[in-house]
Amino acid sequence: MVVPITKKWESSLARIQVIKRDRIVQLVVFFSDFHHGKCMNFVLKGTDTLESFGKAGKFGVRIVDAKFALPKTEDDPASDFVSLDSPDYPMEHDDISIAFDSEAGMPSDPLLLHMSGVNTDTL
Repeated sequence: MVVPITKKWESSLARIQVIKRDRIVQLVVFFSDFHHGKCMNFVLKGTDTLESFGKAGKFGVRIVDAKFALPKTEDDPASDFVSLDSPDYPMEHDDISIAFDSEAGMPSDPLLLHMSGVNTDTL
């Protein structure tokens, strides 16, 4: 029997932007201290589910079972950029958590995702 072992990837500092173009909403992330890549983006869909959380002094939003492509590696010339016109095909799926150091850092409307039709009923 083979049991997959997943490793938690974590970046302590990232710039996050939610971009809406026509009817497509994307989450774009630029990392400053992430050895797996410099940036990534993925499309948020109406079927995505978000949950808010608060534990151990951290407050945030979790995208449940998000579909995304991994960041490009350093040896890829395109690793410094994301494509808003044609995001990479989402080969991965897992929960993505975005945490803030204080509750004041949390947006009052989590990530303003209501504009995308994302399911925010659990927020």
